[in-house]
Amino acid sequence: MAISLRKQGLFYGEDAACASRYSPCPRSDHYRDRRFADGKDSEKISPWGALDNSMSHKFIDDQLWRLSPAQAREALDAFLKTEREEFPKQNIDSIELNYTYDSVASTLRYLADSVKSGHLNDEEQNLWFMRLGYYFGETLCREKPGLSWNLGIPEFAFANHPVISGFVNDEEAAVISICRNVVLAVALDGAPLSRIDNAVKLWFETPVSKRS
Repeated sequence: MAISLRKQGLFYGEDAACASRYSPCPRSDHYRDRRFADGKDSEKISPWGALDNSMSHKFIDDQLWRLSPAQAREALDAFLKTEREEFPKQNIDSIELNYTYDSVASTLRYLADSVKSGHLNDEEQNLWFMRLGYYFGETLCREKPGLSWNLGIPEFAFANHPVISGFVNDEEAAVISICRNVVLAVALDGAPLSRIDNAVKLWFETPVSKRS
């Protein structure tokens, strides 16, 4: 496992090429689908509710490291509060959103297909990278006791990003960036769908620290 590469922000997809191209790494550098709906209006992509676009876009921005600790924590708290209210309302095709490895991989596969087909504009893609990043992270926390939401360690490339912490060797899963990396690798670069499965599986198999 390439621990040193992950800590440098170079291994948040399945490989360095994927991550370095797509990750919003501050130190290295009008579609409506009834299958991708919020349960209230089957013709619309899910709204963000209380989390407005200016707040949500902070998690795709490459300037997150500039936020003060208080600002970063406020953004993370708002993100989690909104998603914990909104995500249970989601319907994504016929996928059962039951907080399992299989469902996380399936939602990312579906998003990759939608991006590849040109069905989502850039703003909609970013919203779904964050939404499914939340689902990925929340599933890890439910499946692996000892993990929790946190902010990326300041010394690492994903400073102030929403991450899942509690892994061995101070590993952090920057779940939004992971989702973005692997979806775009499949949708735009022609990577196999196994790229998604392997990236998700890697974090489900990463041990939790005994200190957690």
